[in-house]
Amino acid sequence: MVLYRRATVEDRPSVVALWQKVFKDEPPVVERFLDVFVGEGNQYLAQREGRTLAILSAVPCAQGSLRGSYFYALATEPAFRGQGIMAALMSYAEGACREQGAAFSCLIPASASLFSYYEKHGYATMKMRIVQKELERVGREPRLRLLCLEPESFVRLRETFFRGETISFSKPRMEMVLEGVREAGGRLAVSEEAYAVYLEKQGRLLVPEIAAKSDASASGFLSALGQELGKEHGVLILPLQSTLFAAEGAAQKLAQYKWLVPGCEKTSLYLRFGLDELFEKDYENPELFRSS
Repeated sequence: MVLYRRATVEDRPSVVALWQKVFKDEPPVVERFLDVFVGEGNQYLAQREGRTLAILSAVPCAQGSLRGSYFYALATEPAFRGQGIMAALMSYAEGACREQGAAFSCLIPASASLFSYYEKHGYATMKMRIVQKELERVGREPRLRLLCLEPESFVRLRETFFRGETISFSKPRMEMVLEGVREAGGRLAVSEEAYAVYLEKQGRLLVPEIAAKSDASASGFLSALGQELGKEHGVLILPLQSTLFAAEGAAQKLAQYKWLVPGCEKTSLYLRFGLDELFEKDYENPELFRSS
């Protein structure tokens, strides 16, 4: 019989061992994830006769006034896959999160093939648009500030431009998220009417998040950023529901979510940065850098 429950301090060694086995992270790295990003009481596991068969992290998050749980590092012992253990663990964790006030759960599948798996278990798919832009000069360009990507300024900008429509984490958790973005070369550009997270890749400008007051504001902002960095072409990654350049771009799958409480449903959820490898996939994907 498989037992599903919240992990305790005594379970830490088996959790770290399975995490390392599946994701190849070294134990000190896993320990930091568990202490800082996951947090006490947010780890769940499945066991049989004392052996840990599957693990799941349910990280507290929020969208506006709605509380949620970000499911991260879902892992099953290879010998026990395909037996419904992870599906049952997810159901157990969803129930526990709902009892603690979570209105939704969300996640970023580790591979494209997993989208269909989570869809079978009630998860809807958030999509993004990949928009190719020539960074042409467009009249008067705004003055930009190019900044290091830090949680305080980034969260303030998101609140100003997205008005509670982004899924957010606590400051310590957001710092861990942004560490990976910075390590990839990500920086922050800001003007009075727009902001963007950007990096330079393969001689072009990749913008995994941008918000602006209008298309005109975004065009001027991107033109100025291109001039500043010496780039003539940009690749923008926008939420499907974004009104910026609404008629442009091809839709791709981004993340997934599930409503846990009837009556709380919103039409738009936006999870752009989680602690995952999606950012790396973005800038390593050669399709993003094809000629437009």
